[in-house]
Amino acid sequence: MDTNSLKKRLKTFLLKLKGEDNYLTTETITVGLVVAVFIIAIVIMIFFPKSKLNPRNLMRDNKVIKISSTPILTPTSTPIPLPRGPREFGVSNRLNPQIRDLKISEFYPKKGEKQEITVRVIDQKNLKVTSVSLQYRSDSKIKNYSLKLVSGTPMDGEWAMSWIADDSLDNTYYLKLEAKNEKGESAVVTPTFR
Repeated sequence: MDTNSLKKRLKTFLLKLKGEDNYLTTETITVGLVVAVFIIAIVIMIFFPKSKLNPRNLMRDNKVIKISSTPILTPTSTPIPLPRGPREFGVSNRLNPQIRDLKISEFYPKKGEKQEITVRVIDQKNLKVTSVSLQYRSDSKIKNYSLKLVSGTPMDGEWAMSWIADDSLDNTYYLKLEAKNEKGESAVVTPTFR
């Protein structure tokens, strides 16, 4: 094959790619891709019924296994223990008053052990914080407590309270802290540990 015929064939091929002779146009390529996607979608729907494509299902040995929305830990399972000892957390909220610097004397108390919570509350408008409350949720109980101002001022102070743990924290453990000021403005943070 000589050079001239090679150049001629290359030129013809490039013209076809450009679409100047209506052989390969953008429209032709687009229609081809749409048809291919449509065929792939039909094949998927035939071989993979809707129940198998549900992300809450898994395939194992060609059987569909449902994934439950219930927690993995059950009362009969062995929970993974949380770390013991004191812990400090930087918490924040954008509302006024601001709840900051959560301290817990014993992070994972056993039944009968004392646990103390301390939190710093700052009112950005320099108003008095009138109350700081705590909702404590454990495995089978929800308890509400009122914290007392132990240091600082009602505008910027530390609030604390302590109690004896009377329930396990194997499956559920979270707090809901709420601070209110003298104008009735309130802010809530909900640290969840389990």
